[in-house]
Amino acid sequence: MSEDIFTLTGSPYYNEVITNIKQVCLDDFSFPSVTELKGSLQFMSEFNKKFQELYKKQKLIQVAHPVIEKENITIEKNFILLDEILLKITREVKAKNKEALKEHMIQGKEIISSLFKSFDEINRVEEEGHKYSNNPVLNEIIRISEGVLENRFPLEPLQNIVDDFCKKVMTAYEEFLILKKVCRDDMKEDISKIEFSYKGLMEGINEIKKFFHNKEKSLLKHGMETVREHSENLMEFQKILEKTEEEPSTKSCLRCGAINSREAKFCIKCKMVIPEFKSKLADSSLDIKLQSDEVVSGQGTVMTENLYRLSKAVEDFQSGRGTKENLIAIVEWLEKKIITSKKQFENQKKKKPANIPWKDKSFIEEMEKLIEKGISEFEGTIKDFKVFFNTGEDVLLKIALEKAVDAGDKLYKVQMMFQSHQNSNK
Repeated sequence: MSEDIFTLTGSPYYNEVITNIKQVCLDDFSFPSVTELKGSLQFMSEFNKKFQELYKKQKLIQVAHPVIEKENITIEKNFILLDEILLKITREVKAKNKEALKEHMIQGKEIISSLFKSFDEINRVEEEGHKYSNNPVLNEIIRISEGVLENRFPLEPLQNIVDDFCKKVMTAYEEFLILKKVCRDDMKEDISKIEFSYKGLMEGINEIKKFFHNKEKSLLKHGMETVREHSENLMEFQKILEKTEEEPSTKSCLRCGAINSREAKFCIKCKMVIPEFKSKLADSSLDIKLQSDEVVSGQGTVMTENLYRLSKAVEDFQSGRGTKENLIAIVEWLEKKIITSKKQFENQKKKKPANIPWKDKSFIEEMEKLIEKGISEFEGTIKDFKVFFNTGEDVLLKIALEKAVDAGDKLYKVQMMFQSHQNSNK
């Protein structure tokens, strides 16, 4: 049996179908392999239907361009062909016809390849289009709002993206208010400007929301101008603040305390991961970036990076460079991060598809257990810090930080498991 026909595609779900077809052919339609293949076919079929619905909504706000119109016709045709191929594969499984099964699988790969080419071509055209902002989220909001003002786009997509944007801004602003308490004296002026821009940004969002109720286009136009102005200001302030940061010459391991070089990615002594970290991160990185997702550079998870912020605050407090109020503010900030992460995790669990291939299902369940344990231990750590704030017992501070490191390790393992699982499915 030629291995060439079983090369994988850019679709992880169709790759699962390919892998299971290969196994079915190898063990001559054994019951376990057929069961796995049927599960992956059902999952792929459900995904294809959901993706078609999402794409229909996306088409409503696409850039008007002849290339995009042509690719949309190809995409719609391929969606139908893919549904037909999945049904044909299902029939050949029942008929136990290996050759026909492999032939339909190859046809499916060609359809998947054509779909990806069309998506890439549409992305290319859209990226070459007019840019309203270097920030992708802001660029999309402005583009869609212009389409609404010109009656080219429906209102619902703009409402959805503005609602999501509003939640991100509110979360960032709440964290900014906590971190504001620990800013350096020489940053007071910049912090005041940042707060002014946050308030202006929220006023602009509220103006847009008023437009959703009364359909007065002048509100949308002025609201978007306000949002754009203050968003751009916030991004400029971020650049200014980042220039004030200095890289530390060494990095201490959170677990064993060993001193490592600035370039180290893993501790030389205990091999714990050491992420990229800026010494003034807790003071100056005030979460004013308005990207669609929080991104942390370098090695390690978001929570590992946040642990460095906490560790620095504890170190400053113990050495007398920082106050108890500063440490309390950082712990409050970390607590909010944990609460937000827990809510996101619970929401993701609710959205989990009903039918998941067995191999993926067992992997996901294992990850969920580790995440739940890690989050639970973080919650316990916050309680320990609060006990220390009330009692002043130094030993409690040391224990709380050690527990936070262990909890962070669990969440880091989840990231490594996920990356390993992705690589094995490529």
